[in-house]
Amino acid sequence: MLMKKGLYTFLIFGLFINKTYGQEFSKNSLTYGFGIGLSASEGYNYSGSGPALIMGYKRDIWKDRLRFNPNLTFGSYRDGKHSDTKDEYFNTMNLNLSLELDFLRYNAFSLNIEGGGLVGTTNGLKGTGLEFDHDQSSSFRVNESKFIDNFNYGAILGCGIRFSPLKSRYAVKLTPLNLHLGNNGFSELHSFISIDMKLK
Repeated sequence: MLMKKGLYTFLIFGLFINKTYGQEFSKNSLTYGFGIGLSASEGYNYSGSGPALIMGYKRDIWKDRLRFNPNLTFGSYRDGKHSDTKDEYFNTMNLNLSLELDFLRYNAFSLNIEGGGLVGTTNGLKGTGLEFDHDQSSSFRVNESKFIDNFNYGAILGCGIRFSPLKSRYAVKLTPLNLHLGNNGFSELHSFISIDMKLK
């Protein structure tokens, strides 16, 4: 449900911007994308994998090589593929504030790195089944469900390849590594493909 809402917002917002703005571009752009391959999230009391979305804004602050990039990431994860393990379903939503730097460029292609901070939440449910006890190095059966409700804060580290033709309104970025690390063992690992759309 969360992923569907995020996708609908993404499509409606993109159509609105395309209708509203013309062909002369500013230093501002919208960015939106989705996770490719495996996206994973975990903390001290949960872990899972599933799809992820990203939506945000970018502002060029130095020669189209350094950009300020506030964005939101949405993830919907699950675990418990085997009948004797606990089922886990949870969603994450993070507000990310980062800087993106193109450190090497050749024509329309560039290699870039990203760093910054995040705040967000993880909400979901852990079902019944076997759970591993790290202190005792053994498993035990849990017969009661438990809610997941965590506040997250931490850091972002990413690297990617960007294709940005000089006179095009659009730029495409492939981010094979986007890592979130935070409090209480919080971590997320994504691979994203995203599109930047320049505004008037």
